[in-house]
Amino acid sequence: MLPPVRGGAVEEYVIQLSSHLNFIHVDALAVGPKFRDYGSKPERSNAGRVLLVNSIRIPTLIPRYSLIQELIFGGLAAAKLTGYDVVHLNSEWSGLAFILRRRRRHHKITYTSHSSYWFDNDLDLGKKILRKVENYVMKRSDVVIVLNELMKQSIMEGASIPSNKIVVIPLGVDTRTFRLLPHEPGNVKNNHTILFVGRITAIKGVDVLLRAFKILLMNYGIKAKLIVVGPASGMFQRGGASKYAKSLVAWAKTNLPDGSYEFLGSHGKATLVKLYNAADVFVLPSLKEAFGMVLLEAMACGCPIVASATEGIPYVIQDGINGLLFRRGDATDLAEKILSVLTDKELKNRLSRNGRNTALMHYDWTVIARSVHRLYRQITRSNESG
Repeated sequence: MLPPVRGGAVEEYVIQLSSHLNFIHVDALAVGPKFRDYGSKPERSNAGRVLLVNSIRIPTLIPRYSLIQELIFGGLAAAKLTGYDVVHLNSEWSGLAFILRRRRRHHKITYTSHSSYWFDNDLDLGKKILRKVENYVMKRSDVVIVLNELMKQSIMEGASIPSNKIVVIPLGVDTRTFRLLPHEPGNVKNNHTILFVGRITAIKGVDVLLRAFKILLMNYGIKAKLIVVGPASGMFQRGGASKYAKSLVAWAKTNLPDGSYEFLGSHGKATLVKLYNAADVFVLPSLKEAFGMVLLEAMACGCPIVASATEGIPYVIQDGINGLLFRRGDATDLAEKILSVLTDKELKNRLSRNGRNTALMHYDWTVIARSVHRLYRQITRSNESG
């Protein structure tokens, strides 16, 4: 399985899926560039089998360095992978390079689309190019995995991929890691805690959350603290705060009381589990979101969720059952939904309980791995019978 070089949720998908496939006795291998060193990180101790390819790290000063890295990695991986029945691709550019360079033509190719740009035709030139590249990769794959029914319908219409070639299998969560922690006796909080985890980008709607937080403090007199966790650069594996992140910090300094918010940067899983458990509510205010893996992490830790009713999110969050949905981009509606969770103990407990049950029953990685394994067996039957 090939993840993208850039890291983030898709890398996590590859690592977790390959690990849990091995757990159910499927010989799966995650393939990554050697300079990323996936297996050496403490939080990757359960990563399963990882093959590190001697790919090339492109300096970030070079234009389109990430694209170049993806192409080189995909081409080199194609030369390495010759003994597997299925190759599972997860990135447009590395997938393109793999398909063009692969030596063994009779293995089956599975491609997972993690893209949200099939939902919208109002795209810039870069996204339009990505759509064309992903379309090429999907058409040359034996099966395409999408994360929800909306993605399936959008790809059928926008990429002309037939329905029988597309299978819906969502992302998963490692419920052994993301779990309820024992309550510490005597640990009484004076303030509520509101948590966001994700990339600090405009598409994630962090500015909407900040405005909603101001409404909570100023209009409703709620005593709360906002914790923002994620890379200020807007991309994993890339340093330096973006203009957007800097503008958020400047806005917060001007509009929010000192000590009422924190931008913590990126953190590993051990810290995230503690943050999810400590938070009174987790908020995902995305303007666009194909799925939202952080929703599963929060639910598995029993943290109540408020999220925007956009794209793939309503396929995970059932409004009023395992979370609350608010109108995309509407800070006032978001503030009101957060207020409901913070002030209604029965609602908060119900969302927490139902959210955790949802994660355990439908999104545990073992459940997802078994679904993917069944799909692998289906597409390789023609080889077995031939």
